Amino acid sequence: EQGFWEWDLQQQRMQVSARFETMLGYQPGEMDVRPDNWPQLVHPEDFAAVHQSLEQHLQGLAPLHEVEFRARCKDGCWRWVLTRGKVVTRTPDGAPLQLAGTHSDIQQRRHNEETLRLAELMFAGSYDGMMLVDAENRIIRVNPAFCRITGYSAAEVEGKSPRILSSGLHEKGFYQQMWHQLQQHGFWRGEIINKRKDGTVYTEMLSISVVRDADGKIRQYIGIF
Repeated sequence: EQGFWEWDLQQQRMQVSARFETMLGYQPGEMDVRPDNWPQLVHPEDFAAVHQSLEQHLQGLAPLHEVEFRARCKDGCWRWVLTRGKVVTRTPDGAPLQLAGTHSDIQQRRHNEETLRLAELMFAGSYDGMMLVDAENRIIRVNPAFCRITGYSAAEVEGKSPRILSSGLHEKGFYQQMWHQLQQHGFWRGEIINKRKDGTVYTEMLSISVVRDADGKIRQYIGIF
């Protein structure tokens, strides 16, 4: 979603498109978009960045006014918006007269970024070992707990098969049953005896989940132990 805005610097009058207003839950023409009211519309934590971006552009230090901020919705909640704009009219001596630009709704993108950030924190900080394996059964990534438990560094296992951890103490049928369960149900959980880098064996409780794409094709496996 995208709305448009114009700002007359001489008259200190701003206009926004109806799309921007409805993006924030207002009816067209309902928002008070006077420049002196913007401190009420922009999140306090973001206002300084918005002001700095605008001033840098007006002073000729940046080619665009471009910044992400949280805008207050009619119901009082905050919605992430990306604004881009530039001076479109100047006086004969180059002083800015009018700016114009867009407001884009980036709420979903920011939500996705935050979800990924939290997932990354969980992956890195988990006490459980975690292993991400691709559809060709190659280790893509491991977390610090994996390295602590197995004795392998990430560089030593990434690109390798998880069989690098095999203790050799399970019969072939054990692994056949595991893969059958994964293919049929997308999940397997059980005890498995693996071997550390130094050769010592240990028993772990392992959970493996299948990650499929929109077409149902297996993309990855996630192992947690």
